[in-house]
Amino acid sequence: MEAEFDRGDLSDEEWAVVGLLLPSERGRKARPANDNRRFLNGMLHVLRVGCSLARHARALRQVKLGLFPLPPLG
Repeated sequence: MEAEFDRGDLSDEEWAVVGLLLPSERGRKARPANDNRRFLNGMLHVLRVGCSLARHARALRQVKLGLFPLPPLG
């Protein structure tokens, strides 16, 4: 199975160095195995673009507390 990589993902050369530092992809019952390279690329993406949840903190807090407006009836 060949993975599809986006711009900004680790190159094969970079992965050859970093992949050796990570634990094996062998899974356990509570945490099944997955592709370490895919997870690391995802974490690097979040670090590059930032977390958009910070912009929506107030709205998320209102939903958590049940303070969101109800839609109009009818």
